[in-house]
Amino acid sequence: MPHAAAPRPTPEALAGSGSGPEGGDVRRWLLALLPASCSGTSPLCTLLKDGTVLCEMINTVKPGTIPKVNKSVFVFKQAENIENFLKASKEIGFTGQLFKVNDLSEPKNVEVVRAALESLAIFICAQPWYHGPRYSAPPLHLPRVSGRNRPGSVCVKDSQNFERKLKRKSVHPVWTTAEMKTDVSEGVKLQNTSLLMSPRRTTIAGCTVQKLDSEVEDSIRAWFCQLLNMAEPPQTLFASLRDGVILCQALNTIWPGAVPKIHLPAPGAVLTAPQMEENASLYLAACVQKLGMPHSSVFSVDDLCKGKNQIQVFIHIQALAKLASQLPSYVGPEMTVELSQEAEKQLLKWVNDTLHTRNISVVDPAKDFCNGLVLIGLLEELCGNTVALHEKTPTLLWHRAQNAILALRFLSDNFVTPLPCSMEDIVGGHTQPIFKLLLYIKQHMDTKYILATIPSSERRRRFVAERLLNAERAYVKRLTAVFEDVIAPLRQALHTQAHIVSGEELSAVFANLDAILLHHATLLLHIEERLAPAAAQQPLLLGDVFTTKMGWLKAVYSEYVPTFENCFPLVQSLRVQNLAFQALLQKVEDSWGRDLDSVLALPVHHVFGYARYISDLLVCTSAEHADYQPLQAAKQNVQQVVDIVTDCKQLAENNRKLQFIEDSMSGDFTPLTGVYIREGFMDIADAGVQSSYFFLFSDRLVSSSAQNKTHALQVFTIFHPAQYPTGKEFEFQAQFWLEDIEEVADNAFEEEDLKEAGASGYAIEVVTSEYSLILLVKTEHEKKEWVRALQETTQVYRS
Repeated sequence: MPHAAAPRPTPEALAGSGSGPEGGDVRRWLLALLPASCSGTSPLCTLLKDGTVLCEMINTVKPGTIPKVNKSVFVFKQAENIENFLKASKEIGFTGQLFKVNDLSEPKNVEVVRAALESLAIFICAQPWYHGPRYSAPPLHLPRVSGRNRPGSVCVKDSQNFERKLKRKSVHPVWTTAEMKTDVSEGVKLQNTSLLMSPRRTTIAGCTVQKLDSEVEDSIRAWFCQLLNMAEPPQTLFASLRDGVILCQALNTIWPGAVPKIHLPAPGAVLTAPQMEENASLYLAACVQKLGMPHSSVFSVDDLCKGKNQIQVFIHIQALAKLASQLPSYVGPEMTVELSQEAEKQLLKWVNDTLHTRNISVVDPAKDFCNGLVLIGLLEELCGNTVALHEKTPTLLWHRAQNAILALRFLSDNFVTPLPCSMEDIVGGHTQPIFKLLLYIKQHMDTKYILATIPSSERRRRFVAERLLNAERAYVKRLTAVFEDVIAPLRQALHTQAHIVSGEELSAVFANLDAILLHHATLLLHIEERLAPAAAQQPLLLGDVFTTKMGWLKAVYSEYVPTFENCFPLVQSLRVQNLAFQALLQKVEDSWGRDLDSVLALPVHHVFGYARYISDLLVCTSAEHADYQPLQAAKQNVQQVVDIVTDCKQLAENNRKLQFIEDSMSGDFTPLTGVYIREGFMDIADAGVQSSYFFLFSDRLVSSSAQNKTHALQVFTIFHPAQYPTGKEFEFQAQFWLEDIEEVADNAFEEEDLKEAGASGYAIEVVTSEYSLILLVKTEHEKKEWVRALQETTQVYRS
C-alpha cells in the first residue's frame, strides 16, 4: 500500500471550472510552480484576484523582482500587487499582450487574463535561466531537468511539484488479471524478420507486438532476479513489469530512496490503471532526476502500462543496468547479453541487407569489421548523411584505428548511453563486443526495425515524434548546461578584475551558442504542445512546426557551423595556459561525463537528426494525411540547412586533418592547404628511398619518411572523442606541386624492368616538365587507386 499523502486536487479543481476560460493548462502550471499557494479548489480568477500568487510566481522564476508583496484585504493594496506583477513581467523581458488591473480585480475579462498568463508561461519556459516545471506537460509527464539536476544535485522542489502533478484522476479502466495474460494465438502477424526477433507474438492490452529473442529477455530476467533476490524469476517478463513495482524496487535498490512511494498490490489482487501509471511515472522521474538518465533512454508511461512499445522498455532496462554498474556505490550484478549463433547470423543478415546498395558484404566478422569501413557505411546508411572524412583504403593499422575512432565518436556524440565496444575491439576483430555494438546501433538507429513492432500508423507517427521530442530535450539540456556551467560564469567574471577569459576569447569559443539555445528552447515548447496529453485525441501535426517555427534555423546554424572548428585550438591553448579556465572545465566536464569539445560539436550533429526524424514521419504518413504536405515542405527546408552544415562540416574536418598531419610532421615545408585526398606508403625508384609515406592534397603531393617505422604501423592511443589519435610521426622529404605535373601514367614497362633487376612492385609514373618520378606500390589495387586519385586531382586542379 502507498504511504500516506495529502489529498490531491481533482482534475476539476485543477482546471478551475473545468473548461472554457478557466481551462486547466495555466492552473496546472501554477500548481506545479507554486504547490503551496495553488492547491485549493477555488476558480482561477478567485485565486489570482489579490495578486499575491502572481507576485509569488514572478519572484519564484526571478527571485527578488518584486521586493514587496501586499497581503491585505483592501482592494487598492491588491490592485497594487497586480500592477507590480504587470510591471515585473515586462522587466523580465516579456513583450506580449497583458491584461489590465480591472480585468482581474473586478473581474471583467477572464479570457484575456487566461490568454495573457498562457503567453507569459510559454515565454518563461523558453528562457535559459528558467529551471522550473514546464508549461503543457510532456507525454512522459517528466519535469524539466536542467544541467544542474545531475546525480548528487537533485532539485527537490521539482520532484515535489512533479509528484503533485501526477496525482490526478485517471479515465483509464482498471486492468483485470485476465487482460494481463498473454495469448500467443491472437494478433496479426507483423512482417519483420530482423535481428533478435522471434516468430513468437503476444497480445498486450490490444496491441500486437513481437518479442525479443530469448537471450536478451533471459539476461534482463536474470538481472532482476539477482538484483532483487527473487526466489523465482518472473516467467512472463513484460507482464510482470507492467505495474511498475519491480522497476521501482530495482531503482530503489540501485539508488536507495529514489522512488519515494510505490503502490503495491494486495495479495491476490492487481493494481488499478492509475496506480500502475503513477508507479511508472515516479520511476521515470527518478531515473531522470536521480540517475541523470537522458530522456532518449527512457520510455513513456503508455509504453509500459499499455504495452505500446515493449522494445523501448527493454532497451531502457539495458541502459539502466549499464548506468548502474558505473555508480561507485553499486554492488549489484551486471547485465550481460550472450548472443546465440543464430542471433549473430541474423545480425550479419541485417548488416548485409542494409549495405546491399554499397556492394558491401560481411562474411567473416573478425576480419571484415576491423578496418572500420563497414561500420561507417552502416552508420551513413542509417542516418542518411556522411559520418566523417575517413580513410577509404585503410591498408595500415593506423588507418583502421582512425576509421574505428570516427565511427565510435559519431555514436558517442549522438547517443548518451555508454558504448559496448572500443576501438581496440574493432581493430582487433573481437567479435563479441562487435556484435553487441551492432545490436546497439540497430536498437538506437534502425527506425524500421523499431516501427515494425508498433501496429498502427498513428502510433508509429507518435513514437517517432516522441523520439524527436526526447532528442530535442536532451539537446536543450546539454546546451543549457554549457550556458549555465561555463558561458554564464565566464561572462560574469568579465565584469570583475578576476576575469578568466577575454570577451574576444569567449566569443571565439562559443560564437552564437546562446542564440541557438534560445531558439531550440522555444522549438521544444512547440513540439511539447503538439504532443501534450490534451492533444492526444487529435491527429498529430508536426510539419508546420518545422516550416513556420524554424525560419531561424538556417540563419543561426549558418553563423555557427563555419566558425565552430576554429574554437578547438583556442580551447586547447586555454586549457594549457589558463589555470582558472582549466579548473573550470575540469569541474564541469566531470559532471557532464564528456569534454567541452564534443559538446561544442553537438549543433553540427543535431541538425542531421531533424532530417532523419522527418523522413521517418513521412514513412508513417499516408499521402492523404493532413500532415503529409507540411512534412514534405519541412523536409526540403531542413535539407537546405543540412547541405550547409555538411559543407561546413567537411571543410572543418579537412582543416582538422591538415592540422593533424602538420603536427605529426617535422621538417621545413610549406604550410598545408587545400583538400586532403589520400595517404599511404610508396617507394621512390632509383632514389634509394624505401617506403616513403605520401600525402596527396588538392594542390600537392608530399613525401615523408617515418622517423620510427614501427611506430608508424602501430597504435598507442586510446579512444578520445575530442581529437584524432597522434600515434605516428614523419619527417618531411619533398613536395611535388600539381601545377607542375603533366601526366600520371600506369607504367607497366617500368615494372618489367624492375623484375629483370630483381625488384618487385607496381609502378606509377608522375611526369613533369623537368623530371619523371617513378613510384612503387605493393599491390595492383593500390596502384589503381593512386593512379585514379592523382589523375582526378590533377585534372580538377587544372580546371
